[in-house]
Amino acid sequence: MFIMKLNKSKKAAILATVLSGAVFGHVVEAAPLSVVTAYDSMMGSATDIVLINGSYVNSTIEANTTVAIENAANGDMKTYLFLDNGKTSAYVGAYSLGSEAGDDYLYDANDWSAPVAQGNPNAAVNVFDAVRKGDYVYLAGSDNGVVGIAKVNDGQLSTNSNSIIDDLHNLGMVSKDDGWQAWCRALSLDGDYLYASAVISDASWNYSNGYLLKYAIDSSTGELTLTSAAKMGVGQQYSSIARYNNLFFNAGLGGMNAQGVPGSNFETSLNMAELNNDGDFISKNDNDTNAVILPSNVQGYTLRDIKVMPDGTAYIFSNDEMAGMMGNSPENYVYKTTVSNLYSTNPEDWQVVYASNASGYESNIDVEYNTKRVWVMDGNNLLIFVDGQDEPIVFNQNQLSSDGLKPVNQGGWSGVVKSESIKGNFAKLRDGEEKILNANAIWSNDATAVGQITESKDFANNKTVTIGNEELGDVENNILAAVYAKDSNITVNADGTTLGLQVENSVGTPVGIYAGDGNSAEVNAETINIITKGVIGGNSLNNAVMLDAVAEGTQSAITVNGNVNIAMTGGNGGNGIAVQKTDRWIGDFTANCYNDEVYNSSHYFSYREASFTAKNPAIITINGDVSVKGADNQTWGIEANRDNVFSRFNNAGIVTTVNNSQVNVNGSVDMDVYGNGVAVKAEGSSVTIAEGGQITVPKGTNYGYYALAAYNGEINMNMGEDGATVGVDDVVLNGDLFALKNGAINVALVTANSELNGIVDSAGTTDIYLQNGATWNNVQNNGRYVLDYEDAGSGSFVDDIYVGASNVTNFYGGDSLETAGVINQGTGSADLTIDNYSGHTVVVYDHNANNPTDIYGGDVTITVAAANSAIVLSTLPTFNVSEKDTVNAVMGSLAGKLYYTDYVANGENLDATVQIAKGLVTGAVSKRVGDIEFETLKGQGSLDAGSIRDVGGQDPTDPDTPTDPDTPTDPEEPTDKPTEDQGGNTSTGPSLKNPKVETEVMKGAKSAMAATSMMWRAEANDLMKRMGDLRIAEGEHGIWAKYYSTKYEMDAQNAKYTNNYKAYQLGYDKKIGNWTVGAAASYGDGESTYANGRGDNSVVSLGIYGAWNGKDGQYVDLIMKRSKLDNEFTINGGAAVGEMEADYSAWATSISAEYGKRFETSKGFYVEPSAEITMGRVEGEDYATSTTKAGKMFVQQDDYDTLVGRLGLRIGQKLDKASYYAKLAVAKEFCGDYDTKYADQYGNTNSTSMSFGDTWYEMQIGGTAQLNDNSYIYASYERNFGADVEQKWRVDAGLRFTF
Repeated sequence: MFIMKLNKSKKAAILATVLSGAVFGHVVEAAPLSVVTAYDSMMGSATDIVLINGSYVNSTIEANTTVAIENAANGDMKTYLFLDNGKTSAYVGAYSLGSEAGDDYLYDANDWSAPVAQGNPNAAVNVFDAVRKGDYVYLAGSDNGVVGIAKVNDGQLSTNSNSIIDDLHNLGMVSKDDGWQAWCRALSLDGDYLYASAVISDASWNYSNGYLLKYAIDSSTGELTLTSAAKMGVGQQYSSIARYNNLFFNAGLGGMNAQGVPGSNFETSLNMAELNNDGDFISKNDNDTNAVILPSNVQGYTLRDIKVMPDGTAYIFSNDEMAGMMGNSPENYVYKTTVSNLYSTNPEDWQVVYASNASGYESNIDVEYNTKRVWVMDGNNLLIFVDGQDEPIVFNQNQLSSDGLKPVNQGGWSGVVKSESIKGNFAKLRDGEEKILNANAIWSNDATAVGQITESKDFANNKTVTIGNEELGDVENNILAAVYAKDSNITVNADGTTLGLQVENSVGTPVGIYAGDGNSAEVNAETINIITKGVIGGNSLNNAVMLDAVAEGTQSAITVNGNVNIAMTGGNGGNGIAVQKTDRWIGDFTANCYNDEVYNSSHYFSYREASFTAKNPAIITINGDVSVKGADNQTWGIEANRDNVFSRFNNAGIVTTVNNSQVNVNGSVDMDVYGNGVAVKAEGSSVTIAEGGQITVPKGTNYGYYALAAYNGEINMNMGEDGATVGVDDVVLNGDLFALKNGAINVALVTANSELNGIVDSAGTTDIYLQNGATWNNVQNNGRYVLDYEDAGSGSFVDDIYVGASNVTNFYGGDSLETAGVINQGTGSADLTIDNYSGHTVVVYDHNANNPTDIYGGDVTITVAAANSAIVLSTLPTFNVSEKDTVNAVMGSLAGKLYYTDYVANGENLDATVQIAKGLVTGAVSKRVGDIEFETLKGQGSLDAGSIRDVGGQDPTDPDTPTDPDTPTDPEEPTDKPTEDQGGNTSTGPSLKNPKVETEVMKGAKSAMAATSMMWRAEANDLMKRMGDLRIAEGEHGIWAKYYSTKYEMDAQNAKYTNNYKAYQLGYDKKIGNWTVGAAASYGDGESTYANGRGDNSVVSLGIYGAWNGKDGQYVDLIMKRSKLDNEFTINGGAAVGEMEADYSAWATSISAEYGKRFETSKGFYVEPSAEITMGRVEGEDYATSTTKAGKMFVQQDDYDTLVGRLGLRIGQKLDKASYYAKLAVAKEFCGDYDTKYADQYGNTNSTSMSFGDTWYEMQIGGTAQLNDNSYIYASYERNFGADVEQKWRVDAGLRFTF
């Protein structure tokens, strides 16, 4: 079978693109991927530089090459492409035997009309490799054995260099006195380190061992410092440096390049150096060259180059260059194997995937992991194996030179341009929050752990599967899995238990659950914790759950019945749950052949299985919840792929890469992923998350990261197991959504706690349900890498900056305004286009505080609206809403933000209004509302001036209006007060009418204040609860300590909170006659949750007390306490207000007295009636809160007075060394009014009132036990009934010593 030979004379841009099984015929903007130099003769006078162009994100290769420079007379030229800061540049070096042949040049690879910089860097002679880092280009100087440093500065290339012999001599590895010379042949850049490969020879070119050198780069000067080196094999003339985690590989030709007879070069070697944990090469003895043990089918063939992929797949090229020159028939091979096989002491044969008998100087390979292209430069033919295409694309001499006559130069192909790494600071996760450990992500050191599971197992108890670094992966695919279903179906039954699957490896690819080769895995457990660990700082990629689909026959499957927790560290991360193939070549390599008639060479190859094809669906089913979380709440569950800048190839929590594959999560998700949360990348594939959950991805970066990303396929979230039934769960998406033309996203945000925090960047189909108070904050989270333009959503690049826009195909709002969702078009929000709109929605806009008619945020365009649809455009009253002219002008500007394209045909379908919304202190009944009408040309909205109306409320000049709490006055005498807006300007105007409607932040604030005050009231008489202990104690002095924990709840009077409180008390007392007097200190700490927020509160108290005990059973207890109350809370005020934060303190004083009498009967039984009264005051406090979107709210909390009376009856028994009792009481609050005033910074005010004057009942049981003559313990349990503030439970425990 012969493949098509592409000819540059064909003018049509025929593209051999394979993307998920579909052949495309266009690249948005073809990029220069590789460069070839061809010449007329050795050190020739006519050299061509030819570019091969294609796609960064799929397998597209342009049929036509581009001749960048034609017939240059600069001798032996070599060209190197590199990416840096989104720019592709080319370094062109000219060489004349023994010296440079003139200036070297730096070009913009997209514009060859003139060089960007030039100079004569004679420090590096005969450049064999080049890499770029910022303004510095590092050069492999072959003939003079240096690493050259060319600085790009104002169009000039100025150079410096490091002598390899000198550096090795200084490191003590080579002696300069022995006459050795070095030949620097390859470079590799890794962050702030540069690796260089050097050949060592004597003056007659007799090669000795080579070296791999590690240099640290000074980021300010570009200078290099050698930090470590490793001895390698002989003659690394043409091999690149291949890295896999802490392993570095290159190939050595052997002495004098080769022996000229294929199969007889036994000095050739493949070499592997290893870094230790300190980043230094592991020392070997002088005779150890770090050579890999070669399998029998490779021995004797000259090894020329190696490439290693992040999944551990390795490609090696053997080429007998000298054979043709010595009259022998060359035998050239491309082998495929794995790092595990290379590391093995008993390797299996490498798979031959390509062979030829081609002659020529240039023979190398390159492999692209992301786009799955394999490049083979063999003599004068460049073969490119494209993903999904059976036969390679071939560029022969006709396409690789301007006239079709020039052969490829020695060193004339530099491989494929390497993707650059992430630059800048990495996004942090929940920075500033209190660190909370994740127990599911902690590596277990269980001594009973078992090893790899390769057959069905049953576990009755919790079990951990542990695989450590001492193991190697499968030599065929490099996989090292805890559950490995490759040779047979596996079922692991651990029902009702926790199953830990933890794999750590630097050579094999760590996987938790794997199924492949048509076999399936089923895991049954209550909880499955999967932890994978690679090398910290390494470059490998792995999957925690991996289904390795097959193209034909019985398909593999994975089913997990239980909750799955995933944590991945080390390497470059990977995917949590993935349907993804390993790299496979099918059939014998002799089955297919291409003949080059010009050079009379034959090229044989195997078929490479497409990475995306599958005849039968490959399905992963998780019947439970999925968590992808780090070791704590500030650590990503999956780390960043530092070597990737294209969004399509991001790590993902869940990903499909195979056609028609499925991942079905019949539960919810909770994922923190430095990449894409969920991604579908293959035709007909889908991910369905039946319920809701949260997904968080990075924000504030210059790269595209998406919570949901549909490149090809469908994502469903909170849409039921069928993907079509709207769910009822909370959904929080902290990240943008993205869809290409063949992608679809369906997500239901239908609860008040649901949020979409990001844009919907879509060129595909996106269905969004936004209902029941769910919020969409339509603000772009990230930029995009400047060369990541091929995957285009609804945004675009403007001056190399990505400007996002939102596009929704079908938008489903609430059934009514009361069940509507909220779109926050705040400052910096994107334009929003809705193709098909239905239901009801509120859109909230920001505006300029100094000029409120200046509305911030993108436009909203509705193309088509369903009948009976409605939309409300709203903005906060960050101005005095009593100024009607200002209000009307603001509403007019707001109306202009809405466009309705179908207005002329179906204008009646959409009821559009504008309003001044509920603010910090202005309630819903105070809104001013107007209708929007649309012009016929573009459908832009405008305010219907005659429709403006107020909704409810009183006149703004009503004298009952409360005044600003900062300036309290008699409500009968309203005043005008100066107010300060956000811009610092002051104005005077009448106060707003009192709407008597509480805003969400008012409700939250009064709940927080009430929680702290009620916590104080509950312990105002707390010392009374231990006075009874004194009456059984003996001794003149006593020291005591007590701990108690309690829970309070309130859901009344527009206040709702739950307060969990714990307190610690310490006291000392002394007997004086019939009195016992003492002092005590206490500290209480509470955590509160509110209907729309949370808080922390505390009470610190000092008290004195006295207890009088009469001989006839009467007693009197007296207490006085002084307390400080601290209250810190955060309230969610909704999309318009944002979060409100407050932190204040208040002082309080209380006095309590109790009288009672104990009537004892026989055997120690007693009845004890009592009466108690407690009075106190929490002093008023003025404080200011801050909000993220609506400025400040000022709060004036009035004094809170309490007077509680209590009648009780205790029944118990006193034993010799113990007592126990039960007590019932009725209590009534005779005061309890709680009044608060609020004001915003624009002159609007409001107030709230609460009354705690109710009656409730208390129940308590407890007891005291004597441990010895002078120590006692006591404990009690109590709760109350019938009050607005309900004590759900309280538990006390204490200890007392007397002496």
